Amino acid sequence: MKIAFRKIPPQNAPFEINYEAVTFKGNFKRDSKFVDVVGKILGEAILPCDRCGADVRVSFDEEVHVKVSDGYYEGEDLDIIENHESHVDFDQIARSEVEALKAEYHYCETCKNIEG
Repeated sequence: MKIAFRKIPPQNAPFEINYEAVTFKGNFKRDSKFVDVVGKILGEAILPCDRCGADVRVSFDEEVHVKVSDGYYEGEDLDIIENHESHVDFDQIARSEVEALKAEYHYCETCKNIEG
């Protein structure tokens, strides 16, 4: 779902994006310089254990708060997504956030008990 920056309202508007077996839903609104996206990622994924490779069912229940700028952002806030296409791509935000969660270390029950 892509929405042009100029069409994003200044009051909260809901969104819901499904990516694989995960749902990213919440609200977005425009403030003076950014589009504020606040939501939650809910769902599950089957991922390999980072130690032994066995399948691990991982549940996601994560809060997400990012800001999207229309063009170059000059500042130190790390939760800013620079966008140079004059629209907000909610599908891309969902993919990026879910892939970041999947990239964390995940261990099966057996490997969780191994020291080291």
